[in-house]
Amino acid sequence: FSFPIASFPPQHPIHPILPIHGIRDTMTEQRDQLDPSSSSLLPSKTKWPDTAPLDGEELIFSISCGNSHLHWATHYGHSEDYNPQIFWRTPHLKEEDLQNEDLVSVLSRNLPDDPHDYIFGKAVDASAADALTQSQQRDAPLISVYVVSTNQGQEALLAKIWTTVPSRFFIMRGEDFFRKEEGRYDTMGTDRLATLTGAVHLHGHPALVFDGGTATTYSATDGVGKIMGGGIGPGIQSKFRALTKDTDALPEITSEEVIARVNEAHEKGKPLPTFARNTQEAMMADAFQEFALKGRNVIEHWLDKAYGNLPEYNDDVPEESRPKFNTDKRVLCTGGDGELLMQLLQ
Repeated sequence: FSFPIASFPPQHPIHPILPIHGIRDTMTEQRDQLDPSSSSLLPSKTKWPDTAPLDGEELIFSISCGNSHLHWATHYGHSEDYNPQIFWRTPHLKEEDLQNEDLVSVLSRNLPDDPHDYIFGKAVDASAADALTQSQQRDAPLISVYVVSTNQGQEALLAKIWTTVPSRFFIMRGEDFFRKEEGRYDTMGTDRLATLTGAVHLHGHPALVFDGGTATTYSATDGVGKIMGGGIGPGIQSKFRALTKDTDALPEITSEEVIARVNEAHEKGKPLPTFARNTQEAMMADAFQEFALKGRNVIEHWLDKAYGNLPEYNDDVPEESRPKFNTDKRVLCTGGDGELLMQLLQ
């Protein structure tokens, strides 16, 4: 099933809130970080425990920058173990929108009702003044925003719009999720590390995650919590777009058509035929077989390697002191095509 990233592990210490009289200075300081040559904010990198959520925060924001969309979430505070509240998806921000439109308006129109009201109150026309007034009514005036991204352009645009409200804006780093000695390598994307951490948080080690989007990836840990590695390839829609672009006769296939056809096959209990009788189904049948067979091959190797060499604990090591263990051998799917991947693997 699809699952949210676990960006806020509760083991990080909670810090005191910033006094209300310091909010205006913080907003000014954020704006002073703008690079005059690029007119973009220089986002802050995480540095624990200083960048941990503030004591008293009721809602925390996380944003995952995908290759084609922004995936937003709000999380409850420390007392609720940072569990997610709601999720939503928006298109990428555009530089021209930030140049031609009030920055507060850009942030405002990207928020659903509850997060919007949390930041701006019930004001019809959101403004920086509304956000400042609303912040003074919260126990923790500043809003913590954590971003998981491999897209520096979107990071900078997001940082810009968040300077318009009392906030702390942080870019998550690979070491926030796994250390080098746990198998993290320098070029491994933060997004992959974050989803792998989410899988471990939910079910423990060994973990295996398929992430379907513009690119489809898989990442895994072994029984002792060390990253085994993974793979990266074109996503389903990327494959279809390439076929349409690089040939004259092959039709365009939308994501809605793909989902509809997979749902139909799933409901009827009848997979797409290997020997399709029309061009569109032939394209889908080939792509689906490739993803299904590759995925099952990956799962088979993961089960063999990760569960074939499990750690042994002495009886004097209490159960609560041992790492969480994925007893049910759950494999997780996430991303824009996460549901589709799940159905193909089933």
